[in-house]
Amino acid sequence: MKMDKKLLFIFILLFTGTTAAEQIEGKVVKVLDGDTVQVLDSAKNNYRVRLYGIDAPEKNQAWGQNAKKALSRAIASKNVVVVINGVDIYKRTLGTIWLDGYNMNGSMVRSGHAWVYRNQGQPTVPAYLPYEKQAQQANSGLWSESSPIPPWVWRQQEKNKQE
Repeated sequence: MKMDKKLLFIFILLFTGTTAAEQIEGKVVKVLDGDTVQVLDSAKNNYRVRLYGIDAPEKNQAWGQNAKKALSRAIASKNVVVVINGVDIYKRTLGTIWLDGYNMNGSMVRSGHAWVYRNQGQPTVPAYLPYEKQAQQANSGLWSESSPIPPWVWRQQEKNKQE
């Protein structure tokens, strides 16, 4: 089992084009929503980390608070490793969060608390697509709702309301 975790970790590193040197080790000091956390490293540097490759419902969206609670239960106040995948337009670190050898980004999709993030319709981490399909087929998490709305659609609807 330990070998499987190591192979998965190596696969994710190779797949995302990230080297092991590009990481943060620290404690999750705040869960902001279902796909964004604050991590404090040993040098007391604060990082706002957006979980790479997933998109959880927004706070005011159906299932948004459930997604936040699920992520909080899983990683709040815990020491994690964040493999850095880049920085977004809001200056947040994009990262894959690892807790005890488990990929928490994929775990959020697998448990039905997030969608696979898509950029122009293409998944940023195609390896998460089977997790999304399994969660949907099992009616897990947000998939238990009658018509879950993807966060990117919900955000556009909210934007259109304000125009």
